[in-house]
Amino acid sequence: EVYYDRPDTLQDGAVEALAGRGGPNGDQYWNPIAGSPNDPAVIQGMIGSTDMDGETSLFTVDAVVSGDLTEMSAGTLQAAFGVHYRDESLDHDWGDDYNAQQLLSLFGGPDYDADRDVYALFTEFAIPVAATLDVQFSARYEDYGSGTNSLDPKLALLWRPLDQVAVRASAGTAFRAPTLFQTDATQASQANIYDPLTDSTVFRSIQTNGAPDLDPEEADVFNAGITWAPIDDLELSLDYWYFDYQDLIVKQVADVVVAQEVQDTLDGKSGTPAQQAVTRDPASSLITLVQTEFINASSAKTDGLDINWTWDVDGGSAGGFRFGGAWTWVNSYDLKPTSDSQTIDAVGSRNKLNFARSMPEWKGNVNIAWALDNHSAQAFVRYTDSYEDDGSLETIDSHTTLGLQYRYVFEDLGSGDLTLALGGINVTDEDPPTVIDLLGYDTKVHDPRGRMWYVNLKYSL
Repeated sequence: EVYYDRPDTLQDGAVEALAGRGGPNGDQYWNPIAGSPNDPAVIQGMIGSTDMDGETSLFTVDAVVSGDLTEMSAGTLQAAFGVHYRDESLDHDWGDDYNAQQLLSLFGGPDYDADRDVYALFTEFAIPVAATLDVQFSARYEDYGSGTNSLDPKLALLWRPLDQVAVRASAGTAFRAPTLFQTDATQASQANIYDPLTDSTVFRSIQTNGAPDLDPEEADVFNAGITWAPIDDLELSLDYWYFDYQDLIVKQVADVVVAQEVQDTLDGKSGTPAQQAVTRDPASSLITLVQTEFINASSAKTDGLDINWTWDVDGGSAGGFRFGGAWTWVNSYDLKPTSDSQTIDAVGSRNKLNFARSMPEWKGNVNIAWALDNHSAQAFVRYTDSYEDDGSLETIDSHTTLGLQYRYVFEDLGSGDLTLALGGINVTDEDPPTVIDLLGYDTKVHDPRGRMWYVNLKYSL
């Protein structure tokens, strides 16, 4: 349950006060110039409220039976069977000012509520095919009602040809129905929008509407990997992953809607969906509101590699050391917003003009840890690759930060142990790369807070 009450300027109230029709008697002016004397009663008459009461609920029941089915030559065949039920509900009741779409920054929208019942059956089998080969098979069927259902199987293999080598692979399908928020809610937000018509960036309200006819997302999923321990205390791991999404549920990008509205106008079209979604002031042609909605994008295919390694070194009286690293390389992310769209390669782009998120090609870290008796320390170097800002065609620089931490364990303190940790994040105080935008940095990738120190105490009984 949530109660949300935020004050906001009333659009009609501000216009009336500017015209000298403000105040209790409708005969006072509001002077918007900073420092100007204004009657508090005039200001009060311009202020409205969101006044929202909201409630969401989730009730689930699961029943699972699992155990050994039978003995096989390589071991015991194990199985699990289950049923699942859940009830979901969503109810948001906004105040009159919000319903009347009178709020200057939040704009507003209608109340909304929705609920649904979901039923599922699932099963899983662990099959010891041979002494070095294990097979896992699972499947899940879900029914959301109204013809929305899916059966999704998965097959996974684990092969250990040598003590030092483990090979794994899995393939299956995935399914995700739209949420109640995506089908029934109306969301208000604000964002920077580039307007090609006026060649300017404006900060405007965006109203996102749910779409009751959304199709569920589906995906084909595959991954394969190998773990290799060539010597004691050294482990290398490489994983390849591949996802093929269909009918991805995404929120329309306001910049794309505006760009399409301008293009439709230049082409002499009228009444197109993009033109209906963009509201402009008749006198200045400035954008006053952009309406977007959740849609099913046509498709997206992505693949890449995860690389991990750890190496433990016994330093004798100097303590033990662990060296490690974890890296992700995105090889491809090819998306099509609609079936008629050209394929977009989203890797290495901020993707401001499509539904993908910012996607540097490389991200990862290398680290070193040391431990001796009750002392331990760690250092992390985190790296984010450079990528292109498709909004400005500028390059967003790569970013590297250093993290440090020291720990000491006070043993047998009372009836437990106390661990003291001192550390720093981004200890060299590296600024996030500059982005040509109102905030000046990419909020989806970088942290603007700079150097941060922390102290952590943990007491374990």
